[in-house]
Amino acid sequence: MIPHQVPVNVAKHIKTWSDLDLPAALESALVNDLRLATPTEIQRKALPRLLHLGENMLVSAETGCGKTLCYVLPILHHVLRDRDQLPRAGTPYALVLVPTVDLARQVAAVVALLARAIPDLKVVPTTGLHDTPRADATVLITTPAAAAADTPTVLGVRRRFEGTRFVVVDEADLLLSAGAGRDTTRILQALGGKADDRQVVLVGATVCARTSKWPLAAAAKLVPNLRAVASSALHRTLAGVTEEFVAVDDEEQRATALAGLLRHLHSSPPDAPVPSATELANPTDPTASPPPPLPKGITLVFTQRAADVPDLAAHLQTAFSTWPIHAFTPALGTDARAATLHALTTSPNPSAIVVTTDVLARGIDLPRVTHVVQHTLARDAATYLHRVGRTARGAQTTGRAVALYGVAEAPLATALRLAAQGDKVTHPYQVVREMHPDWVFAEDRVRAWDEAAKAAAGVADLEELDEDAFRAATRALNRIREVETWMPEVEKGEVEAALARQVPPHAG
Repeated sequence: MIPHQVPVNVAKHIKTWSDLDLPAALESALVNDLRLATPTEIQRKALPRLLHLGENMLVSAETGCGKTLCYVLPILHHVLRDRDQLPRAGTPYALVLVPTVDLARQVAAVVALLARAIPDLKVVPTTGLHDTPRADATVLITTPAAAAADTPTVLGVRRRFEGTRFVVVDEADLLLSAGAGRDTTRILQALGGKADDRQVVLVGATVCARTSKWPLAAAAKLVPNLRAVASSALHRTLAGVTEEFVAVDDEEQRATALAGLLRHLHSSPPDAPVPSATELANPTDPTASPPPPLPKGITLVFTQRAADVPDLAAHLQTAFSTWPIHAFTPALGTDARAATLHALTTSPNPSAIVVTTDVLARGIDLPRVTHVVQHTLARDAATYLHRVGRTARGAQTTGRAVALYGVAEAPLATALRLAAQGDKVTHPYQVVREMHPDWVFAEDRVRAWDEAAKAAAGVADLEELDEDAFRAATRALNRIREVETWMPEVEKGEVEAALARQVPPHAG
């Protein structure tokens, strides 16, 4: 049974690992192996209650602040405490759900490093795509689909993991929505109930601390007494990141502008402003060729579609023949991806350009990422924060993030910039006003959008909108909008065309 009576120091009194009353082996591994001198803010807030009160908890904090340890340390602490009462063979003591095999392997490496002093502890990362047996796992790290693959019913999941004492959902906002949502929900339905001897932890960098908000409302119903703990910098880019946006007027210049941007970032002083996309695509400097040596550090280049990664990497390799450039997509296969990540993470001084998709945006901790470049813009604030959050992590205290965006993406770029600063963007008018303060809006149209949004979404607060409800609200707005009075100084035809494209028109 998880004890509930142990007194816990409040977060402000937690200064060192010793203040958490960790087993000596774990504290030694934290300081000597991981070289972590003191707990971070979110660790000071969450770990006392997770370690000693056994509470079910939603842990929300910015990227790169040590959320993984918020569940790894309690798991290992409880394994040491309950080593004589571990579940029967075939049942893991802890089940950790993650979105990708790459993240599963990374988490497994952290667990294995900290658990070297625990005899007979078996850490198994698997997604069901290879032959690693699951029967002997003490800590099973897997995807929701793999965990539920041979247990298609709630009852089957409950029987399969009956003796499991610790359940973690990492990247909770992603795993509770989209494709993984059904499997994750089924697992929580089976294991998130009122068992006093099981602890459930949800973790994420882009989840709301208020469990009434989507998609955590469903989790709060499945996991009783779910407490929420959040860091003070939640939903903001890390303090050491410098963010810049570069407009690309001609889409045919995007790849060339990307090459020019990489040349600029790696050959100019760190504080040199980024030139325009036209200047990047058409450099006037006669010394621009051959390319300069690539400085130490990793540059991540994000693009939206996996199919574009090989061609984009080939284009950059042609432009910079001496630079090590990697194409990283799910199509590589798990072993090839693991080999690439191993090479990048174990090199003492990595120097590489990695062209990838959002498969590397969530959870993956690459050392010494100095630059994050978005060849195509993230489609939402959560993805943007995860991409930018790959730099300025841990010992790499500073980083630079630059995003290219097209004319039609200008409102999105503004919304992402505002979101990264922690500002609330409640509807498109606010975004357009930020970009074009000279435009005139009919206030009744703004009120109409609000009412249409609330009616379509069935909510009283626009901040409660999820993606589907937002789209429904936009459709409702378009049905009731009178384009002649929305922007009186703009031609009706241009407004109608803009509505069809879902982008604001240019002032006439």
